[in-house]
Amino acid sequence: MQGNKRYQIAKKVVFLSASANLSLAIIKIVFGWLGNSQALFADGIDSFSDLFSDFFVMMAAKVGSHAPDQEHPYGHGRIETIISIILAILLFAAGFGIIFNAGRSIWHAHFVKPSIYVLLVALVSVLTNEGLFRYISRIGKQINSNALNISAWHHRGDAFSSIVVLLGVGGAILGIHYLDAIAAVIVALIIIKMAAQMVWHSVRELIDTAVDQATLQQITDIITQIHGVRAVHQLRTRLLGGLIFVEVHILVDERFSVSEGHFIANQVMKKIQQDIPKIIDVLVHVDIENDEQITSELDLPGREELLSRLKQHWDGLLGCNEIRQINLHYLRNKIEIEILLPLAILQKISDLEDLKQQYQAAVRDLNYITSVKILLL
Repeated sequence: MQGNKRYQIAKKVVFLSASANLSLAIIKIVFGWLGNSQALFADGIDSFSDLFSDFFVMMAAKVGSHAPDQEHPYGHGRIETIISIILAILLFAAGFGIIFNAGRSIWHAHFVKPSIYVLLVALVSVLTNEGLFRYISRIGKQINSNALNISAWHHRGDAFSSIVVLLGVGGAILGIHYLDAIAAVIVALIIIKMAAQMVWHSVRELIDTAVDQATLQQITDIITQIHGVRAVHQLRTRLLGGLIFVEVHILVDERFSVSEGHFIANQVMKKIQQDIPKIIDVLVHVDIENDEQITSELDLPGREELLSRLKQHWDGLLGCNEIRQINLHYLRNKIEIEILLPLAILQKISDLEDLKQQYQAAVRDLNYITSVKILLL
């Protein structure tokens, strides 16, 4: 999905979430204060933290949707990850603050019976947040937004928090006065747990954690189904802002041309991105040998140096000045050579095989050359 369209969708969702959080936060704080419910008041503070969360999610979606540029060739998805960590820190602060206040009330045994309408507010909060969780989670999966998915789970956490408020306030109304404060502590622990999960997920992205084993196997299966791919090795993946980057080596037939190998690599890239939309970048290395098992010799000469040596060894041989092209095949730490001569050379020789043997014999002291073949144009 294009970055701008992704941002526009996220913008609408976050606006809805922010409006709901603002309304719930005000209602819960006001009624929590008027209704003498520490748990509902804490739940309202939690909703305000989600309001800040929505603001940061919007920032993350906007900045993260920017296309790659010269300074950020892999895009700006990492910004979304960093903002998620900032959100988690805010949640940690809110959670510990609630625990401190509730603990102080329990320690000093300072309890006031909550009003009955606090239960109604808590019930409305449960239903609203569960509905928002289901909606935002669905949209987050559609556009592959990690920040939206986190925002959705905020609402699920708020729904659970409000359920705890319901139980705590209900118990306090029935005479178990400390249950309201205990409910506030439980709400805070839920917030802290969510914050810890957010940090863990975001840190995994920052240290380039790979995708899960099931996704890795899915990618491997897709690649091996492409015609021309003999094997897959050195498959590497990393997460970035809810998206996936892939780097892989594919093994093709050693006699394939460079252009055919490039075509196969493009087929691999297109198929992976088509079947797994979260994958936005694929780098394919085309190998003719498994470089995990075979280490190329570093002392083999390159084309320029080798052609200079061949010219010296073949000087004076029939057809050496009529060579149209020389193909080099670096295979199994050796070099195979193909010489392309014009068809007219047949008028000057009686046996093509004998000419090939002459070229082969002339480079016998170059022990890294395994064969010399002559092809006619």
